[in-house]
Amino acid sequence: MTMGTVLALIGAALAVILAGMGSAYGVGVAGQAAAGVVSEDPSKFAKVLIIQLLPGAEEATIAALEKTIGELEPVTTMLNKGMTPEDILELILGQFGLEILDKMPIQFTCNCTKSRVEKALISIGGKELQEMIDEGKSIEVNCQFCNSHYKFSPDELKEMLLKAAAK
Repeated sequence: MTMGTVLALIGAALAVILAGMGSAYGVGVAGQAAAGVVSEDPSKFAKVLIIQLLPGAEEATIAALEKTIGELEPVTTMLNKGMTPEDILELILGQFGLEILDKMPIQFTCNCTKSRVEKALISIGGKELQEMIDEGKSIEVNCQFCNSHYKFSPDELKEMLLKAAAK
């Protein structure tokens, strides 16, 4: 492989990595801005939309989107009127030839289990587990996502300590 080929591959890799980082950074900044708007004026909760443009978007496209979004009712109002998410997307992006290719149901799920929580407790280390055992009380771990509660007795903590020591 020639030096030119190596440099070309490095350049291509950097271009891909930096583009991805920029995109992720941009979404993060947009999310922070939206959170700031909502925290300052909670009534704007349903007016905050995050739309990420693809690289090379034309100014006319950006201006048309900004105009359309600026004229929208709050999302909750549109939903209360019976509009579906697809209807709202059509309202915002229909002028650009929106085509919905697939739909999938969404639902909240949490994959926490007592076994997973046990593994998390084991990962905190033997010293911390021993301190919990020495207190002689059961502990309760609460999942912050689904609000499930998992209780562990001192005997269960002792079993975890043995598993932690075996690793």
